[in-house]
Amino acid sequence: MRKISSLKKKRILRPLFQGRSYGAVAETEGVSKSTVKTVYDEFVAEASGSSLENAAEEYEVSEEVEVLRELASESRRSTLPMPEILASARLSTLMKGLDVSALEL
Repeated sequence: MRKISSLKKKRILRPLFQGRSYGAVAETEGVSKSTVKTVYDEFVAEASGSSLENAAEEYEVSEEVEVLRELASESRRSTLPMPEILASARLSTLMKGLDVSALEL
């Protein structure tokens, strides 16, 4: 496999942490899904080896990681299970796509 530049790795991780699928990121960046997974696995290994903060800083995804941490923290505080939060987010996205607000329901 060809070596991936650090810039390309950053371009792969950011949208992945923003919720895009491996397939969508792979298509946008012109790489295979397995390459996207490899880059993600490298990030996880880096985070496990040093710290999440260091890995996030190195890959320039600190903001995305912080948002995910806040989401997890809010989930614990509200006692809502993560699957419910994810389902709500998907429903909200679907409603926005249909140009329907929750107030209209």
